[in-house]
Amino acid sequence: MALETPKVSSKRRAFVDRSVTHDMPYLAFLVACVFVLLGIYTPFVYIQSFALDNDIVSTGLATYILAILNASSIFGRIVPNFFAAQVGAMNMSVMATATLCLSSFCFMAAQNAAGLIAVAVIYGFVVGTFFALQPTIFVRLTPDPTYIGTRFGMAFTVMSFALLFGPPIAGALRREFG
Repeated sequence: MALETPKVSSKRRAFVDRSVTHDMPYLAFLVACVFVLLGIYTPFVYIQSFALDNDIVSTGLATYILAILNASSIFGRIVPNFFAAQVGAMNMSVMATATLCLSSFCFMAAQNAAGLIAVAVIYGFVVGTFFALQPTIFVRLTPDPTYIGTRFGMAFTVMSFALLFGPPIAGALRREFG
């Protein structure tokens, strides 16, 4: 039984689902994700240089801040999913995105190592929550289960450009305005 090959559907799947142009909830969530993803990786890219340029931490601690941020993301991917079943994945994602926005502004208020680490932990946690809930929401916004993979591919293709362009735009703004 374990050695059986899975049965592959002989029907070819659609590469593009043209019905998304009329699916406003899907498009609204996709556009919202693009805007969130334009800035979501900026702290990941610039947290160490921010900490060193503002003399918040020593060089030794600066090397660990990114690891701390990423480690807290692990808990953000697991813990909130237990509550998402009761609250709803979209509601949990909205709360995570609001916390994400607030915590990204809190980086500017960090004046010492403890403050920066606290903000990094909170930011990493809510980033993990956002990334963990995205696929669930896209599944719920897809009316036909046979198009889940197609819509995933379409959404993540569009969102990848936001992830690609976000940090360089932030770097150009940082270079221009300090």
